[in-house]
Amino acid sequence: MRYFSILLTLAVAGCVSDGTGKPEVIASTPASIELATWCSGPMGDDPVCRQAAADAAQAHCRAGGQNAQYQRSALVQRDALLMNARVDFSYICVH
Repeated sequence: MRYFSILLTLAVAGCVSDGTGKPEVIASTPASIELATWCSGPMGDDPVCRQAAADAAQAHCRAGGQNAQYQRSALVQRDALLMNARVDFSYICVH
């Protein structure tokens, strides 16, 4: 039993996300971008995570000479055990 609890602890510790992962591009056009990332906290309200998504969107829009404007975010999946959430962010590129 003790070995099982040690293995379970190690497995969970290896899967914990700190919410600072690079946002993944879901869809991209010259006029918009949608990103997904895992954020810390059960509701995905980690400011570091949100800033990383904003920075990625801004870099995408700047390539076309525009600025990123936040549209919406959506909680897609919540992991109560690991206390993190997958959040999708949507931005449009404006002049």
